[in-house]
Amino acid sequence: MNIEKISKEEVRKINNKLIEIRRDFHMNPDLSYEEKRTSKKIMEYLDKLDIKYETNFYSNAIIATIGNKKTNKKIGFRADMDALPLVEKNDYDYKSKNEGVMHACGHDAHMTILLGLAKTLKNHEENLNGEVKLIFQPAEEASPTGGAQGILESEKIGNLDYIFGLHMWPFIKGGTFGILSGPIMASSDHFYINIRGESSHAAKPHLGIDSILIGSQILQEIQSIVSRNIDVLSPAVITVGKITGGTRYNILANFCQLEGTVRTFNEDVRDYIEEKLGLILKSKEIEHGCKCELIYKRGYPVVVNDKKATDFIKSVAISSFEEEVVDDSCEISTIAEDFSYYLKRYKGSFIWFGVDGNHEPLHSDTFDIDEENIWMGSYLFAKVAEKYLK
Repeated sequence: MNIEKISKEEVRKINNKLIEIRRDFHMNPDLSYEEKRTSKKIMEYLDKLDIKYETNFYSNAIIATIGNKKTNKKIGFRADMDALPLVEKNDYDYKSKNEGVMHACGHDAHMTILLGLAKTLKNHEENLNGEVKLIFQPAEEASPTGGAQGILESEKIGNLDYIFGLHMWPFIKGGTFGILSGPIMASSDHFYINIRGESSHAAKPHLGIDSILIGSQILQEIQSIVSRNIDVLSPAVITVGKITGGTRYNILANFCQLEGTVRTFNEDVRDYIEEKLGLILKSKEIEHGCKCELIYKRGYPVVVNDKKATDFIKSVAISSFEEEVVDDSCEISTIAEDFSYYLKRYKGSFIWFGVDGNHEPLHSDTFDIDEENIWMGSYLFAKVAEKYLK
């Protein structure tokens, strides 16, 4: 049986280099499916480490392989690569140089952590009994499709025993890991409701069919789905974020559109909400004589962590750090993640990495992280790989 050789001090020593890498990514962000500069830099780092990788199989994705075939054991780790269409308002030396594009969701740190993992595992490759796949994924932000499906459909990952990923998380204490089993992040669906009425003079509304009035009634009834039709122990959110309709103040609108999102943690609840929306529209057609159309686009599924994989990474976190770093009492989140697609194929766990930073939320134009703790993510993943491939 191999003796574990990866030390905390070894990984902590490379943190200054990790900060340098993260800042380079932060200053040069790429949008979804446009990560050419980002992928080039990742490949340069992998080349310096003499790590083999595959690319040119799906968008700007890269899959690196470390280890050997001493056993059939295989484990994977994933980082997302894309940034957001956002003007950064931070005033740092390393703020985005790509105007209107910003790493406001921590993906720059995710890639950096995986590169720190790559360097660490390469230094101990002879002690690994099996293979490690490092998956650099484009377009996580490109909901409802996302980049995970394209990578999986390419079949380039192959078989994995487990897969792990993490997300920088400003909602828990910095330097801790939020580790939960079961459903932890919601599905994300996008819907449109088109209402077609009949126009008339605003002074003669009885001669038309008011699509805006009908839209307002639908909006009210939508809010009763969660409050009166779904078990309070099954969290769900339905939000209409946009309403458009009408052409002029004195014309009865013949068209109105509602646009919104649905978040759930249960596939049955997800199905029910879509069905219920359709029934509400049918009732309005009967009541008002209008025509209603529901366009319901399913996005990312629920992120459901495997219990065995989650218990494993939790035990590794507890044993690898002297201080208490595991937060297993944090709240599940209605934010969505396309890591869910990997978890539908492989056993695995997606964890949260607490960052104090400047305490701004994800997708904020002033979001930032505490760089001094980046090494902790690389170290945890390195110990997970080392312990599994002993």
